[in-house]
Amino acid sequence: MRNQILARGPRAYLADSTVAHMGARSSQQDAYASGYYTDADTNYWIGAIADGSSASPWSAIVADAAVRTAVRLGTSADFQRAPDRLIPATKAMLQEIPRWAAAQNAQALNAFRNVAGRARPDTTLLVATVTPAAEVVVAGVGNSRAYVLTEGGQLLQLTTDHTLHAGGGHESLTLTLGTLEHERRDDPATAVNVACWAEGGQDRAWRVLLCTDGVHGPLPDSHTAIGDLLNDRHTSPREIAKQLTTTAVAAGGAWADNALAMVVDIPDPTVGRRR
Repeated sequence: MRNQILARGPRAYLADSTVAHMGARSSQQDAYASGYYTDADTNYWIGAIADGSSASPWSAIVADAAVRTAVRLGTSADFQRAPDRLIPATKAMLQEIPRWAAAQNAQALNAFRNVAGRARPDTTLLVATVTPAAEVVVAGVGNSRAYVLTEGGQLLQLTTDHTLHAGGGHESLTLTLGTLEHERRDDPATAVNVACWAEGGQDRAWRVLLCTDGVHGPLPDSHTAIGDLLNDRHTSPREIAKQLTTTAVAAGGAWADNALAMVVDIPDPTVGRRR
């Protein structure tokens, strides 16, 4: 399991937890990081998840470096309403890091920079910012997803999968961190996902889920299954994340992928409700 980063800033306004399950795989290629940014005008939580997405065993290193870099950048300057800028900035940083990285990591990141096709270590990347006022902004490439659960119990999927359906139920990714140079902003299949949710009242976001395809992929009706689990107001983010990953891995059986769920609760300061 990849380590979480907690950066500077106040953390009292929300609760977050992440669980990563290896599934039936022999290695863990899902990665995550989170932190906080604060200055005189801005205060937000930032989280990032990634799923190593090629045949290269170095994809785990690239995924880990991607989430750590995205969160480090996102806690160093104000990206609250522009997490989409962190996607190309992260790629650029990963292409420069080999100059200073340890030998094995440098090999992996050099391959990320120089190798093409399925031999290239690659990753999805999904970044989200959340403010105390429950403004949620997400940006990503690949098929990791972001969901928002509202106060009224409505589950909303904020992201669109960058996938192309092939024969035999197989899918291929149309956009990853490694193929970002092929982005076409006029084509949803190859444009960075960017979405914002900033509603009030019953439409206010109170729980956010970031998850890899190892969570949403194996569930027969992922929207209903995820909604039912997230809607339990008496269960902590840690337990929800654990239930999501174990349910998905059980559904995947002998072919279960790595499964990662990051759950964030945003308490409403006007309501004395403890979650």
